[in-house]
Amino acid sequence: MPFDQTVEQPEPKAIYQPFTFLHDGIQHNAEAMFAEKTMDICQGISTCMGLIHSSDLDRSNGTAPILDANATDRLLRFVMASADMLTGDAEAIIDHMNKANKARREGKP
Repeated sequence: MPFDQTVEQPEPKAIYQPFTFLHDGIQHNAEAMFAEKTMDICQGISTCMGLIHSSDLDRSNGTAPILDANATDRLLRFVMASADMLTGDAEAIIDHMNKANKARREGKP
């Protein structure tokens, strides 16, 4: 190699990496990414619903709830939006898999 030619060095990996449950080999796998997103959203929905339920029980018992009515309403809307988003993602993945399966059975690339 000539001395006047520069060699590009790969950029060093950043120290900070976003948290993921996925190992390096599957971090860009669509199915694994969807499973991780589903798990995160479902855990969040469960937490929100637990807080809402606890607040509702406190209100019915006449004790101070963890959440006021506005916060409860915001969490309920968040839960609905999260479930709708997850539903849309799942529908898109199912549609893509069905089209790919149909094309495979018909011998199309």
